[in-house]
Amino acid sequence: MAQWCAQQGYEFDRYLQAHTLLVDLPLQVACWWSDDEKTFAVFYCAPDGQILFEFVTGFGEQDSLATASGKDAMLLPRPPGSWAQAFPGRTIEEVHARHVEACRLLERCGAGARTAVKPDSLRALGEAMVRQARYVTGLPLWRWRGVWWYFVRRNLLADRPIDLRREAD
Repeated sequence: MAQWCAQQGYEFDRYLQAHTLLVDLPLQVACWWSDDEKTFAVFYCAPDGQILFEFVTGFGEQDSLATASGKDAMLLPRPPGSWAQAFPGRTIEEVHARHVEACRLLERCGAGARTAVKPDSLRALGEAMVRQARYVTGLPLWRWRGVWWYFVRRNLLADRPIDLRREAD
C-alpha cells in the first residue's frame, strides 16, 4: 500500500491505533495525503489481519466523499453532505478510480471546491465520527433500525456509486 501511495504522489501523514470495546487488539490505521487530489488515502488493518482502505475528500466546511473497499462503510446513515460509496473486493486502483469519478460528479453538481488546505487527519476523523454519531442518534428509532442497517442496508448499498438523491435510511 505504501508503494502504491508513493507512486500516486501521496505522502505519509500519520499512523493511529484505535481500540474498541469488542476486541482486545487495536485497529491499526495509516493515513496518507495527496496535495494534488486534496484527498486522504486511509488504510485499516483489522486485528484479524484484514486490510481495508478508503479515500476521503472534503468539500467546503463539512461536506465529504468517502469511497471504501469494505461494505461496512455503508453501515450507518450519513449526515447531509457526507457521501459514501463502497466497492468490496475491488483493487485499490479500481476504488481510487471510482473515488475520482465521484469527486468530479460532486464538483459538477455544485458540491463546491475541494478543501484547499490539508486538514489535521486526527481532528477531521474525530469531528466526522461525532457528526455522524449525532446524526444517527437523532434519527427516530435509531437503536432498532440498527438491525436493518447491519443486515440489509450495508449490503444493498455496496457496489453502488453515489447517487445525488438521498437514500432512504
